[in-house]
Amino acid sequence: MYIRPIIIAIIITFVFNFPVAAANQPAVKTIFSNGLVLIVKPEPEASTVAIEIFIRMNVNGEDKATQGLGHLFAGSILGGTKSRSPGKVARLFSEVGGSFHAVWQWDYLEIYGVTVPGMCNEALALLADSVRKPAFYPEIVEYSRSVVLKQAKAFESEPFNAAYAELRKSLYPAGPYRHAFIGDPQAIGRVSREQLEAFHRLCVAPNDIVISIAGKVSFEKVSEQVQKLFSNMPFIQRSEGTQKWDSPAEGKFVVKNVGPATYLMLGFPAAGMASPDYPALAVANVMLGGNKSSMLFRRLREELGIGYQVGSFYPSLRGPSHIVAFVGMDSGRATQQVIDTAKDAILQQVAKLKEGLFTDDDLERAKRYLIGTYAVKHERVRDRAFYLGWYEIIGLGYQYDTEYASKIRAVTREDICRVCERYLGVPIAFSSSSASS
Repeated sequence: MYIRPIIIAIIITFVFNFPVAAANQPAVKTIFSNGLVLIVKPEPEASTVAIEIFIRMNVNGEDKATQGLGHLFAGSILGGTKSRSPGKVARLFSEVGGSFHAVWQWDYLEIYGVTVPGMCNEALALLADSVRKPAFYPEIVEYSRSVVLKQAKAFESEPFNAAYAELRKSLYPAGPYRHAFIGDPQAIGRVSREQLEAFHRLCVAPNDIVISIAGKVSFEKVSEQVQKLFSNMPFIQRSEGTQKWDSPAEGKFVVKNVGPATYLMLGFPAAGMASPDYPALAVANVMLGGNKSSMLFRRLREELGIGYQVGSFYPSLRGPSHIVAFVGMDSGRATQQVIDTAKDAILQQVAKLKEGLFTDDDLERAKRYLIGTYAVKHERVRDRAFYLGWYEIIGLGYQYDTEYASKIRAVTREDICRVCERYLGVPIAFSSSSASS
């Protein structure tokens, strides 16, 4: 997947590189009376503890005038609380001796810390104070604003990002996925401290929080600490249907020129993670363009010699997602003939998937790739804590982390043909979505 999360490190970063031996102890989940979910995976042989706090608050809480509010929120939330000044928070984080970050994405806010087992309670207390009572000190907000604006400018200047932003605007008529999660630079410049405080009051509730912890900890002691820190946080009733999604109705084709680079992108509507079609779509994406043995790479790079960057990606989203096939090339070579050839080649490979014109080896290779890369993504304690909390906040449940490999392994040829016909068989709009700069 080519969406790179923007990580804002507040005040202190010290990265541990201790060797970790993952113990085969199951994760344990509990739900407190106010709706907060805690998941703990004890790993007695680990040398560190990873704490992940996910908050189900996405860019549906933003409007056109405040696109980027969430990103600025993430950049400010660890910079001081109502009872601790920025300097005191920085000193305490340093004493805890860990790495603490906040990450804003389309579907959630992630706050995480990595520390040593003896400092787990202290780290939890600091993170809880930051989540519950951030002060949004003016100097922290302005510093974060400057960082986010620089990141937004760099993000927009990359040809790949510019093309993908154009494609999303074409795919989604409205809703959170239409815009870049990093936000609009002009809107970011206007967001006030009062808006950040209102955003916090509106969006941060215990029934929207998942805490996942992995490492050398006991469930009983961690549960007692979390109960102490969050039990008096009031439940907030959410109205049914407040989450609004706009599903793409058709595929889109975009050509975007940014300086010396030109990107061609074909976007197809696809199901989100909650759909039973998700595993088959993940495998289909790898077969199409997800690695260097994919159909697109073989056809465009090896046979036609088109593009220096070729592939496809399938974002893992709560709401309706999309599969994007892309080709990046030098602008000097992006003649209309080459563009047409590349577009036709992409559609031909999509047609082959729909018709089942691939080998059993192609299918098995894609499944092995997904299962293998997924295993690699669990090497660190923090990774294991992340996936438990991520699946829970997305809505699949933390158990999906252990079920993922078997679901991928169970995908059949018939599954690939079915999902490709359903999602990649939509009409493609070629004309109105082309753009250059």
